[in-house]
Formats: sequence, C-alpha cells, structure tokens
Amino acid sequence: MLWLSKSWEWLKKNWKYVVTFGVPIVLSMIMNLIRSNRSLEKKVELKEEELELEKAATELEDELIETAEQAKLDAIKKVLDEHKETLAALAVEERKRIESIGSAEEATEALQRKLDQMDKRK
Repeated sequence: MLWLSKSWEWLKKNWKYVVTFGVPIVLSMIMNLIRSNRSLEKKVELKEEELELEKAATELEDELIETAEQAKLDAIKKVLDEHKETLAALAVEERKRIESIGSAEEATEALQRKLDQMDKRK
C-alpha cells in the first residue's frame, strides 16, 4: 500500500500533466471506437448490397438462359417443320416422276438423261 500512497502524492502534484496528456488519449480512443463502429456499419451495408446485386444477377442470368432455351427450341421446331415439308415435297415429286414413267423404254431414257446430266457436271 505504500506505492498507492506515493502514487497519490505524485498525482496530487502532477495532475496537470495527467490531464494534459490523458484527456487527448481518452478522446482519441473514443473517436477510434466511433470510427470503427461506422466502418463496421458501412461494411455490413456493402455486404447487403453485394448480396442483393448477386441475387439480381442470378435472376437475370436465369431469365436469359430460359429465353435462350426457348429460342433454341423454337428454332429446332421451325427447322424440323421445314424438313418435314421438304421431305413431303420430295416424296410427291418422286411419286409424280415414277408415275410419269409408263414403260421400260421410258425408264431407260430417263436414266440415260440423268446419267448425261451427271457427266456434264463433272
């Protein structure tokens, strides 16, 4: 307890120095805590905004993927329909050609014309 009484005596003599240096230190600590709390609040706000942006980006990505898939399906359906129409037209044309050939001589002549056309292409 001797040190306590000596400390008290020293404090009574030098209280001006303690107040002069102690008050700015205490104020600095308080301001540091306030700045730290503001910084943490800003960090939480930024994290929430980041999560909202990620959610919006994910929703937009899902919407774009769905739109692209629908466009792909529509294009495939259109191509298949055109393909069916083309096959049907070819079948009708082939039937007409077969029906137009009445005899074996006509068939031979048709084959000969076709072969001549192929030779000309080469």
